[in-house]
Amino acid sequence: LPVRVISDRQPASVSDMHMSAQKWCPFSRACLSEALEGDYDYLDGIAVAACCFHNLQTFGSWRKGLSTGYSHYLYVPAHLQGANARSCLAAELGNLKQSLESWIGRSISNNDLDRSISAYNENRRLLHSIYELRKQEPPLVSGPEAMEMVLSSQLMDKEEHNALLREALKTLAAQEPRLKAAPRLMVVGSGANDLELVGAIESWGGNIVADDHCIGSRYFWNEVKPGEDRLAAIADRYIQRPPCPSKDFPKRNRLSHLLDLVDTYNVQGVILLLQNRCEPHSYDIPVIESKLGEMNIPSIVLDISTPPALGQMQNRVESLLDIIRDQIGDY
Repeated sequence: LPVRVISDRQPASVSDMHMSAQKWCPFSRACLSEALEGDYDYLDGIAVAACCFHNLQTFGSWRKGLSTGYSHYLYVPAHLQGANARSCLAAELGNLKQSLESWIGRSISNNDLDRSISAYNENRRLLHSIYELRKQEPPLVSGPEAMEMVLSSQLMDKEEHNALLREALKTLAAQEPRLKAAPRLMVVGSGANDLELVGAIESWGGNIVADDHCIGSRYFWNEVKPGEDRLAAIADRYIQRPPCPSKDFPKRNRLSHLLDLVDTYNVQGVILLLQNRCEPHSYDIPVIESKLGEMNIPSIVLDISTPPALGQMQNRVESLLDIIRDQIGDY
């Protein structure tokens, strides 16, 4: 059962001896802090896919400082747009499969993979259906509700989660809108699982109707297209999904995806969430801000250090909402 490692909103001072606050982002330090404090003692093992150096340091310190049982490092090509990325990633997934087979003491069959691919694809379709409800005005699903649905899908059995989503869709379809019309916002940025922050943004007067981050829509956006080579099909899905800025080069495909979301969800303002010392997203933000400015879509950058400074954020978000109201003339 894959369980995504996430951070809480508490200071991560316990991780200082492993990861300096002057060099590593708050998210990576908070994840390690939770592990050191025993919050992940229920895990039988840990695995990491090559992403940014900050999370790799979390993984390395976790393995060195704690008894992890099973552990695996999955190399993911940095140059996902390269000609050899598919074959390289498929081979690395083969290594992961062999590693898991050795650990659990049995082979993983094609039927096992097919069943898992089917369950995951259904989960992605159901989450897309939830996000469709956010296109309405006012949206039928709030920002915190949508985030909680995506986040819970990363922490529990997929088939169990699918059953809950099917029931939720029936309930939501039968309800009258519960939210009031308000400026339509999109949240973009680093790994952000702070439900309290998302709820606070909406309490300040906006509706979050779309998102692009790894604990949001980027997690489920595209499906695995079944093929004879299951691992190659999984590799294709990863390579073709909306990219993280750490792997979005030399061609910047992420920007066009963000602009499509702005158009599809009728986004009127964008909040860019930035983990302190997150170089890939820091590199991306000026380009995004510039393009949004050309489209007359106002945006702000919020530093989501741990714990976030909600008072300062409120002032900035309310200023963004005032700009939108001046432009639109509604709400």
